[in-house]
Amino acid sequence: MTAEGFERWLKQEQKLINRRDFLKKAADTSVAIMAPVTFSAILGPLAWEWGQNHWNEEELQSGIATMKQEIKKRYGVRATVSVGEFPLKDTAQRSELFTEEIASLYLQYKALEGLQSVLLAYPPELIAKHVEEIRVGNEVRMKNILRDEPVGGTVDYNKKLVAVSLIPLVSTHLALLGNSPDHRTVHHEIAHLIGGKIPRAEWEALHPGVEYDPYLSRALIDKDGPPGFTRGYGMTSYGEDIATVAEVMFTPHAGSYGKLTEDAILKRKFEYLKKWYEKESNGLMNDRYWRDLATGGISEDYWNDKEPHRPVVGPR
Repeated sequence: MTAEGFERWLKQEQKLINRRDFLKKAADTSVAIMAPVTFSAILGPLAWEWGQNHWNEEELQSGIATMKQEIKKRYGVRATVSVGEFPLKDTAQRSELFTEEIASLYLQYKALEGLQSVLLAYPPELIAKHVEEIRVGNEVRMKNILRDEPVGGTVDYNKKLVAVSLIPLVSTHLALLGNSPDHRTVHHEIAHLIGGKIPRAEWEALHPGVEYDPYLSRALIDKDGPPGFTRGYGMTSYGEDIATVAEVMFTPHAGSYGKLTEDAILKRKFEYLKKWYEKESNGLMNDRYWRDLATGGISEDYWNDKEPHRPVVGPR
């Protein structure tokens, strides 16, 4: 297909969606775009992203600015997605932090949309207390004496900064499915800040005889964890153990959620963290909250009533 033919095809596709509401309908049209043919499944989302950036720049810029304002107003958090808003090189956990900008306006928009979805799970006051900035980059790299590698996310405890990466190569495809950035990664990094003062002795008492290995092999890190761990990465330190349990708690529809109640050690960790979040949220994240989260009952209006006892959502 020639360049002119490709552009004519894109324009024809664009006519199917009203410019005014294309942002809302992006996810709804993803099934049609990602046809079961391999060629279409790969190029369809890329064509969609190119079309949005090419024809809807003003709408995207307006949406990006609006969402940043909404996140700042509701949570007190500075949400950053482009190089103009943050230094390319920063510090985190005694390492150099490099954040590569998201060049695509469409992916910037979808990253902020994803952040809003993740933050709905938390009382705004809790996020405001623990987090000051959430930075999403095309890639986040950590560099120190021992390593120089891309990471899914990291935190700077002093700056109350969360930095997460879009998933390389497939970020456009995930954006169309409403899953960019990865929700588990964001919850994981937020858990580091909210749970950063959990006493190590109390946590390790939940898992008698536990031994952490910061030099665990990559093969073990990437696998599901043995009894007592949600995945291998939790075996590297007690902080990562906490965060890997929390990431599963906040994504109850993901595959490993059942381990939190089926595994005796994980169940103790789950119950401990529920009480920790309840304390940190001044009672808002109580048992009813966790039931509502598990049944999909957390909506945009959930936190408008600041009383800790919520209406029951769904069957019990």
